[in-house]
Amino acid sequence: MSEELTPLERAVVALSRQDPISSLRSRGRKRGWILGLPPGPLPLANPRLEALRQYAIVRRVRGSTGVEAERGQLWEAGFSCKKIEEINDLVDQNRPEKWTVRRMVNELFVFGEVIFRPRGIIK
Repeated sequence: MSEELTPLERAVVALSRQDPISSLRSRGRKRGWILGLPPGPLPLANPRLEALRQYAIVRRVRGSTGVEAERGQLWEAGFSCKKIEEINDLVDQNRPEKWTVRRMVNELFVFGEVIFRPRGIIK
């Protein structure tokens, strides 16, 4: 087996960027139909590619912590260490760095090392 990701595997990683973490939970079809909820994303038909999708989503949302279970599923699905590293690189290159993420704290916006008030800058 090749040590690089196939184009199909790369496509699965790319498509997983749009999937929310909630897509990993299974919803009952009857429950959704009764409550009028839209059906949740269906898992991929190929279990190997579904393991890849789940790992990419969890890695994107949680970072390198908390992905042990999904990494184990990748191992069981036949992904090598080299392929997992390549997956990590693909997912991580699209994650925002912590210092570029804006967050609101008590009506203050923190961006890098500068704190913004709605009407001015605090250093």
